[in-house]
Amino acid sequence: VKLGLITTERAKENVERANNAGVLFVVQKPFTVQSLQEALLPIFSDQPLPERVEQEEESIAPTFLLPTMPQVQDLLNRLLSVKVTLSEGGAQSFESLPLVAGLYAGPDNATRAIWVTDIRGACALGASLTIIPSSEVFTSLRSREIPSGIFDNLREIYTILGSLFHREDIQQDVHLSAAHIIKKPNEKLKALMVSPGVQRLDIEIQSEDYGKGLLSSLVVP
Repeated sequence: VKLGLITTERAKENVERANNAGVLFVVQKPFTVQSLQEALLPIFSDQPLPERVEQEEESIAPTFLLPTMPQVQDLLNRLLSVKVTLSEGGAQSFESLPLVAGLYAGPDNATRAIWVTDIRGACALGASLTIIPSSEVFTSLRSREIPSGIFDNLREIYTILGSLFHREDIQQDVHLSAAHIIKKPNEKLKALMVSPGVQRLDIEIQSEDYGKGLLSSLVVP
């Protein structure tokens, strides 16, 4: 069976490995209609297939902008129905599960930034958006379960917080690509949070109505 690949993979050695394995073509995301047509045309015509599909010139996605504490505070003041106060926190390990992570992608659809909060922060932020009863929040904290109402609210907050990653000097698409409740230890996330070159902002959230929690932003180079 002959295969072609449409992929976000950009590492040259992996693309070369795919070519050597006999794939018909490798088209990298984001792609244009023209580049896809050029890859498919030899397959559906009498033209011979090229002996080797060369990797398109690699384009490095621009680094997102790491938000500042005042920016986050100002946005939340305008967004939330219940006031929360932010203060600078230490480098959080987020060992206590569950966590809620929001992943952000750029034009290449690769993860370039993350917001992550512990269950206390998730409840404080999610409940503050639509004034969820504090009894529901405390039940959630005791059971270590995040109800759908709080999660949906937090996902909406994450979507809007994504605007803070945008650099005005560069036209790029910044969007929330996924939001997950992480219930088991995630080694990839832990490694990312301490990896060289990652920009990081650690915040402590305080709400008089819902308690306090942790929130961190990471920007991947």
